[in-house]
Amino acid sequence: VDGPDTDEFVILSRKFNDMIKRLRFMSDQQKDFISNASHELKTPLSLAISNLDVMNQKYKLPESMEAMTDLFELNNLIEKLLFLSKIRKEDNKVIETVNLVEAVNKSLAGLDKEIKAKGLRIEQSLHKEAYIKLPKEYAQVLVTNLVSNAVKYSPSGSGISMFISITGVATILEITDTGVGMDETDVKNIFLRFYRGKERVEKGHGIGLAIVKAICDLYDIDIKIASKKNSGTTFTVFFKN
Repeated sequence: VDGPDTDEFVILSRKFNDMIKRLRFMSDQQKDFISNASHELKTPLSLAISNLDVMNQKYKLPESMEAMTDLFELNNLIEKLLFLSKIRKEDNKVIETVNLVEAVNKSLAGLDKEIKAKGLRIEQSLHKEAYIKLPKEYAQVLVTNLVSNAVKYSPSGSGISMFISITGVATILEITDTGVGMDETDVKNIFLRFYRGKERVEKGHGIGLAIVKAICDLYDIDIKIASKKNSGTTFTVFFKN
Protein backbone atom coordinates (compact mmCIF):
# COMPACT_ATOMS: atom_id res chain seq x y z
CA VAL A 1 0.00 0.00 0.00
CA ASP A 2 1.44 3.33 -1.08
CA GLY A 3 1.36 6.32 1.19
CA PRO A 4 3.26 8.03 4.00
CA ASP A 5 4.71 5.72 6.65
CA THR A 6 2.98 7.72 9.36
CA ASP A 7 -0.51 7.27 7.91
CA GLU A 8 -2.51 4.96 10.19
CA PHE A 9 -4.46 3.42 7.30
CA VAL A 10 -1.22 2.67 5.43
CA ILE A 11 0.33 1.11 8.54
CA LEU A 12 -2.77 -1.01 9.19
CA SER A 13 -2.96 -2.15 5.55
CA ARG A 14 0.69 -3.17 5.48
CA LYS A 15 0.35 -5.11 8.72
CA PHE A 16 -2.72 -6.86 7.35
CA ASN A 17 -0.87 -7.81 4.14
CA ASP A 18 2.06 -9.12 6.19
CA MET A 19 -0.31 -11.24 8.27
CA ILE A 20 -1.87 -12.72 5.09
CA LYS A 21 1.59 -13.59 3.77
CA ARG A 22 2.52 -15.34 7.03
CA LEU A 23 -0.74 -17.29 7.07
CA ARG A 24 -0.18 -18.42 3.47
CA PHE A 25 3.38 -19.45 4.33
CA MET A 26 2.18 -21.46 7.33
CA SER A 27 -0.56 -23.08 5.23
CA ASP A 28 1.96 -24.05 2.54
CA GLN A 29 4.26 -25.51 5.18
CA GLN A 30 1.42 -27.60 6.60
CA LYS A 31 0.47 -28.87 3.15
CA ASP A 32 4.09 -29.74 2.34
CA PHE A 33 4.44 -31.58 5.64
CA ILE A 34 1.36 -33.70 4.98
CA SER A 35 2.55 -34.48 1.46
CA ASN A 36 6.10 -35.35 2.54
CA ALA A 37 4.94 -37.42 5.51
CA SER A 38 2.56 -39.35 3.27
CA HIS A 39 5.33 -40.09 0.80
CA GLU A 40 7.61 -41.30 3.59
CA LEU A 41 4.92 -43.60 5.01
CA LYS A 42 3.89 -45.06 1.66
CA THR A 43 6.85 -47.39 1.07
CA PRO A 44 7.12 -49.00 4.54
CA LEU A 45 3.34 -49.37 4.69
CA SER A 46 3.24 -51.16 1.34
CA LEU A 47 6.05 -53.42 2.53
CA ALA A 48 4.20 -54.21 5.77
CA ILE A 49 1.03 -55.12 3.86
CA SER A 50 3.00 -57.35 1.50
CA ASN A 51 4.85 -59.15 4.33
CA LEU A 52 1.69 -59.66 6.36
CA ASP A 53 -0.07 -61.07 3.31
CA VAL A 54 2.77 -63.55 2.73
CA MET A 55 2.74 -64.61 6.39
CA ASN A 56 -1.02 -65.04 6.31
CA GLN A 57 -0.86 -67.24 3.22
CA LYS A 58 1.90 -69.35 4.72
CA TYR A 59 0.72 -69.69 8.32
CA LYS A 60 -3.01 -68.83 8.09
CA LEU A 61 -2.84 -66.42 11.01
CA PRO A 62 -6.39 -65.76 12.30
CA GLU A 63 -5.49 -62.40 13.78
CA SER A 64 -3.85 -61.12 10.61
CA MET A 65 -7.10 -60.24 8.84
CA GLU A 66 -7.95 -57.43 11.26
CA ALA A 67 -4.40 -56.10 11.04
CA MET A 68 -4.51 -56.16 7.23
CA THR A 69 -7.86 -54.34 7.22
CA ASP A 70 -6.35 -51.59 9.38
CA LEU A 71 -3.28 -51.37 7.14
CA PHE A 72 -5.40 -51.17 3.99
CA GLU A 73 -7.48 -48.42 5.61
CA LEU A 74 -4.32 -46.49 6.47
CA ASN A 75 -2.97 -47.04 2.97
CA ASN A 76 -6.22 -45.68 1.53
CA LEU A 77 -5.92 -42.56 3.70
CA ILE A 78 -2.35 -41.98 2.52
CA GLU A 79 -3.39 -42.39 -1.12
CA LYS A 80 -6.06 -39.74 -0.65
CA LEU A 81 -3.67 -37.32 1.08
CA LEU A 82 -1.16 -37.73 -1.75
CA PHE A 83 -3.88 -37.14 -4.33
CA LEU A 84 -5.05 -34.04 -2.47
CA SER A 85 -1.48 -32.74 -2.49
CA LYS A 86 -1.19 -33.45 -6.22
CA ILE A 87 -4.34 -31.48 -7.00
CA ARG A 88 -2.88 -28.35 -5.41
CA LYS A 89 0.43 -28.62 -7.25
CA GLU A 90 -0.56 -29.89 -10.70
CA ASP A 91 -2.65 -26.98 -11.92
CA ASN A 92 -1.57 -27.38 -15.54
CA LYS A 93 -3.09 -30.78 -16.21
CA VAL A 94 -4.18 -31.47 -19.78
CA ILE A 95 -7.91 -30.92 -20.17
CA GLU A 96 -9.75 -33.84 -21.76
CA THR A 97 -13.27 -34.46 -23.01
CA VAL A 98 -14.83 -36.90 -20.55
CA ASN A 99 -18.06 -38.87 -20.98
CA LEU A 100 -19.84 -38.14 -17.69
CA VAL A 101 -22.23 -41.09 -18.06
CA GLU A 102 -19.28 -43.48 -18.43
CA ALA A 103 -17.66 -41.96 -15.32
CA VAL A 104 -20.86 -42.55 -13.31
CA ASN A 105 -21.26 -46.13 -14.54
CA LYS A 106 -17.59 -46.88 -13.83
CA SER A 107 -18.05 -45.60 -10.27
CA LEU A 108 -21.12 -47.77 -9.78
CA ALA A 109 -19.27 -50.82 -11.11
CA GLY A 110 -16.41 -50.21 -8.69
CA LEU A 111 -18.85 -49.96 -5.78
CA ASP A 112 -21.02 -52.89 -6.89
CA LYS A 113 -20.04 -55.04 -3.89
CA GLU A 114 -21.04 -52.36 -1.38
CA ILE A 115 -24.26 -51.57 -3.26
CA LYS A 116 -25.34 -55.21 -3.33
CA ALA A 117 -24.37 -55.77 0.32
CA LYS A 118 -26.74 -52.97 1.37
CA GLY A 119 -29.43 -53.86 -1.14
CA LEU A 120 -29.49 -50.35 -2.54
CA ARG A 121 -31.70 -49.37 -5.47
CA ILE A 122 -30.03 -47.15 -8.04
CA GLU A 123 -32.33 -44.83 -9.98
CA GLN A 124 -30.72 -43.22 -13.02
CA SER A 125 -31.71 -40.66 -15.59
CA LEU A 126 -28.52 -39.90 -17.49
CA HIS A 127 -28.28 -37.74 -20.60
CA LYS A 128 -26.33 -39.90 -23.07
CA GLU A 129 -24.51 -37.00 -24.72
CA ALA A 130 -23.12 -35.53 -21.49
CA TYR A 131 -19.49 -34.54 -21.90
CA ILE A 132 -17.38 -32.41 -19.58
CA LYS A 133 -13.97 -30.76 -19.90
CA LEU A 134 -11.63 -32.00 -17.19
CA PRO A 135 -8.57 -34.22 -16.76
CA LYS A 136 -10.00 -37.74 -17.02
CA GLU A 137 -8.42 -38.90 -13.75
CA TYR A 138 -9.83 -35.95 -11.84
CA ALA A 139 -13.29 -36.39 -13.35
CA GLN A 140 -13.38 -40.04 -12.29
CA VAL A 141 -12.17 -39.29 -8.77
CA LEU A 142 -14.71 -36.49 -8.35
CA VAL A 143 -17.62 -38.67 -9.47
CA THR A 144 -16.47 -41.75 -7.55
CA ASN A 145 -16.10 -39.85 -4.28
CA LEU A 146 -19.62 -38.44 -4.58
CA VAL A 147 -21.13 -41.82 -5.47
CA SER A 148 -19.17 -43.54 -2.71
CA ASN A 149 -20.41 -40.96 -0.20
CA ALA A 150 -24.02 -41.64 -1.23
CA VAL A 151 -23.53 -45.40 -0.95
CA LYS A 152 -21.84 -45.10 2.43
CA TYR A 153 -24.56 -43.02 4.06
CA SER A 154 -27.67 -44.58 2.52
CA PRO A 155 -29.35 -47.10 4.83
CA SER A 156 -29.75 -50.70 3.70
CA GLY A 157 -32.68 -51.29 1.37
CA SER A 158 -32.98 -47.62 0.42
CA GLY A 159 -32.32 -45.89 -2.87
CA ILE A 160 -29.91 -43.50 -4.54
CA SER A 161 -30.91 -41.34 -7.49
CA MET A 162 -28.54 -39.98 -10.11
CA PHE A 163 -29.48 -37.48 -12.79
CA ILE A 164 -27.51 -35.84 -15.57
CA SER A 165 -29.01 -32.94 -17.48
CA ILE A 166 -27.71 -30.35 -19.91
CA THR A 167 -28.63 -26.66 -20.04
CA GLY A 168 -27.34 -23.87 -22.23
CA VAL A 169 -24.54 -23.09 -19.81
CA ALA A 170 -23.75 -26.29 -17.90
CA THR A 171 -23.83 -30.06 -17.71
CA ILE A 172 -25.37 -30.93 -14.36
CA LEU A 173 -24.80 -34.02 -12.23
CA GLU A 174 -27.16 -34.56 -9.30
CA ILE A 175 -26.68 -37.36 -6.75
CA THR A 176 -29.24 -37.85 -3.98
CA ASP A 177 -28.99 -40.29 -1.08
CA THR A 178 -31.52 -41.18 1.59
CA GLY A 179 -29.15 -41.12 4.53
CA VAL A 180 -28.97 -39.30 7.85
CA GLY A 181 -28.62 -35.90 6.22
CA MET A 182 -26.77 -32.92 7.66
CA ASP A 183 -27.57 -29.84 9.69
CA GLU A 184 -26.42 -26.35 8.71
CA THR A 185 -23.10 -26.68 10.54
CA ASP A 186 -22.23 -29.91 8.75
CA VAL A 187 -23.21 -28.50 5.36
CA LYS A 188 -20.98 -25.48 5.99
CA ASN A 189 -17.95 -27.58 6.99
CA ILE A 190 -18.36 -30.85 5.10
CA PHE A 191 -15.73 -29.99 2.47
CA LEU A 192 -13.02 -29.30 5.06
CA ARG A 193 -10.22 -31.85 5.33
CA PHE A 194 -10.76 -34.38 8.13
CA TYR A 195 -14.19 -32.96 8.99
CA ARG A 196 -16.68 -35.59 10.13
CA GLY A 197 -20.34 -34.69 10.51
CA LYS A 198 -21.92 -35.25 13.90
CA GLU A 199 -24.31 -37.90 12.58
CA ARG A 200 -21.79 -39.59 10.31
CA VAL A 201 -20.95 -42.84 12.07
CA GLU A 202 -19.68 -44.74 9.01
CA LYS A 203 -15.96 -45.34 8.66
CA GLY A 204 -14.04 -42.60 6.92
CA HIS A 205 -11.44 -39.89 7.33
CA GLY A 206 -13.16 -36.80 5.96
CA ILE A 207 -10.90 -36.62 2.89
CA GLY A 208 -13.11 -37.70 -0.02
CA LEU A 209 -15.29 -34.60 -0.14
CA ALA A 210 -12.26 -32.36 0.45
CA ILE A 211 -10.80 -33.86 -2.75
CA VAL A 212 -14.06 -33.17 -4.58
CA LYS A 213 -14.00 -29.52 -3.47
CA ALA A 214 -10.32 -29.11 -4.38
CA ILE A 215 -10.99 -30.33 -7.93
CA CYS A 216 -14.03 -28.07 -8.22
CA ASP A 217 -12.10 -25.03 -7.01
CA LEU A 218 -9.18 -25.70 -9.37
CA TYR A 219 -11.35 -26.11 -12.47
CA ASP A 220 -14.06 -23.54 -11.70
CA ILE A 221 -16.82 -26.10 -11.13
CA ASP A 222 -19.79 -25.13 -8.97
CA ILE A 223 -21.01 -27.65 -6.40
CA LYS A 224 -24.01 -27.20 -4.14
CA ILE A 225 -25.45 -29.19 -1.23
CA ALA A 226 -29.09 -29.53 -0.22
CA SER A 227 -29.52 -31.52 2.96
CA LYS A 228 -31.82 -31.94 5.89
CA LYS A 229 -31.35 -34.12 8.95
CA ASN A 230 -32.95 -37.55 8.53
CA SER A 231 -34.03 -36.67 4.99
CA GLY A 232 -30.96 -37.37 2.90
CA THR A 233 -28.54 -35.22 0.96
CA THR A 234 -28.27 -34.00 -2.63
CA PHE A 235 -24.98 -32.95 -4.22
CA THR A 236 -25.40 -30.99 -7.44
CA VAL A 237 -22.35 -30.34 -9.64
CA PHE A 238 -22.39 -27.77 -12.44
CA PHE A 239 -19.77 -28.38 -15.15
CA LYS A 240 -19.68 -25.27 -17.30
CA ASN A 241 -20.10 -25.92 -21.04
